[in-house]
Amino acid sequence: MVLMKFEISKYQIQITNLTMQIENDQFQLKNEKCKKSVSLKDEVQQKIRELIQLQEMIETLNLTIQEKIKKFNNMKIIVQIMKKKEMIINKYQMKKNCSLNNYNKNYTNKVIKQEKYKLNQMFQKRQMRIKPKKIVIKKYKQQIYKRKNNLRLNKQILNYWKKFKFIIMNQIYEKSSQLEKKSQLIDKFNLKIMNQNAKICQLKQQIAIQDKQIKQIESAFQSTEQRCEVESINNNKMNEITQLNSKLSKIIDEKEQQILILKQELQVSLIIMRKLNKYIKIKSIRQAKKTLYVNLNQISFQNLSYLLKLASHRKLKMIIYQQLQILQKEQNAILKENLILKNNCQIEDYKNKIALLSLEVSRYHNSSKGLLNQRDNFKMEDKTKFLSQEKGNNIQIQQCINNNYKKNDLMCLIVLLFAEIESLRTKEEGKKLEDKSKVQQIIDYYRQKPQ
Repeated sequence: MVLMKFEISKYQIQITNLTMQIENDQFQLKNEKCKKSVSLKDEVQQKIRELIQLQEMIETLNLTIQEKIKKFNNMKIIVQIMKKKEMIINKYQMKKNCSLNNYNKNYTNKVIKQEKYKLNQMFQKRQMRIKPKKIVIKKYKQQIYKRKNNLRLNKQILNYWKKFKFIIMNQIYEKSSQLEKKSQLIDKFNLKIMNQNAKICQLKQQIAIQDKQIKQIESAFQSTEQRCEVESINNNKMNEITQLNSKLSKIIDEKEQQILILKQELQVSLIIMRKLNKYIKIKSIRQAKKTLYVNLNQISFQNLSYLLKLASHRKLKMIIYQQLQILQKEQNAILKENLILKNNCQIEDYKNKIALLSLEVSRYHNSSKGLLNQRDNFKMEDKTKFLSQEKGNNIQIQQCINNNYKKNDLMCLIVLLFAEIESLRTKEEGKKLEDKSKVQQIIDYYRQKPQ
């Protein structure tokens, strides 16, 4: 008896340690979720800052381009003025030609030749003056054409960043919605488990109340004349207890089936959510990489040389490197999420196995119905011994309650104590050994689990 109690106290300590580990795992999961949400917020803020920097860069580029366009417009005005001057010169030449025709009639050929020579020299000088201006105009036209191409490239880059920002915001929204759905499912599952535990506690309280009533009746009636009535009352009470036990076993079986169905639904939903998360994230990473490589291939060496003049090449490299780092961080976040989900599944399996312990003990309790017929033949001394044992066990339970255990821990302890009481109620050695072996098998199953 002492050894059995000592072993049961050891097993109780092991069960409390297991429940404390479960609580620690849940606390770690909450901390990881908080850290994950903070890291996501930081990443979003970094991306917003980078986008703001890019917008500032683009605004500066737009300002420079506007200044160049103004210069180009001024050059256009100058070119128009030069064209007007050329038109005036041509008109002047036409007039000169007309005047020369008239002048030839009046003057000699020598004078005409001299004037022609002078006019030709003047015309050549003016053409020499106009040539560099035409070259400058051509250069400005080439620069304007290059700037237009650069503007197009900048617009394409802007559109790409807008699309990338939109994709990131959608991903963040989808992640937040998925996390909310997961938390809601977990809360519903926990509520169902709590309701089931409450029902089981109520049934066990009813059994305890009936046991107390039996004890009161046995202590009140000690005379030999009233023993028959006491035995009949005991038989009725024990029959009621067996009925309650059968009802409890049915309810437990139904709840076990419901728990299994809920567990399967949760596993299916978790698998679907994992696949969707992986598919969306991998797709977004691939699209981002493709767009980066396409944009880098589209930019030619001439455009890069011009962009190096406008904005330093180091900034572009840093932006690309930062984006690649962000993509790597997202991949690491995906791996962390997978690990967290695995830990959640392990904890749920662990809880279900602890629930199976209570189910196995309750079934064992129901299988010991054959003990009821033997209790009629007990002597009063055996009954007093049995009552003293139950009192000792009740004292242990009250000590556990005073140590501020939680409801789930108390349920496990109470179930083990009931199993011990049922194993000690019989006087047959074979039955005792069978009961002890059943309880020992359940306890050994949980002893092998990792601490």
